[in-house]
Amino acid sequence: MRCHAEEQADFEKHKPAIESAVQGDNFKLEEGAEIQLPSFVNQGTRFLPATCPSAESFSLRTGGGRSFQISYEPLCRAASDLSGLFVAVATVLAALYVGRGVGGQ
Repeated sequence: MRCHAEEQADFEKHKPAIESAVQGDNFKLEEGAEIQLPSFVNQGTRFLPATCPSAESFSLRTGGGRSFQISYEPLCRAASDLSGLFVAVATVLAALYVGRGVGGQ
């Protein structure tokens, strides 16, 4: 079977058919119309809540049953402070990945 790519790519030939396909009330632009966005768009760059998990507590049975608590607060603070750096590095790596995929060196 012969490839019809050149025939399909001829825009001038297909222009009337394309214009007739996008006519009608469904394709009219309403001035001042509101566009409903999903709720995650309004949250900026965070898709998950930016809360730190509660502290973990455990007790040792030896030595009088002392209980200890491990807080995630320092780790959460460090991750929050470095979040801009993480985004910048991920952006550069994604650009390099796409650039090399397209054919760049």
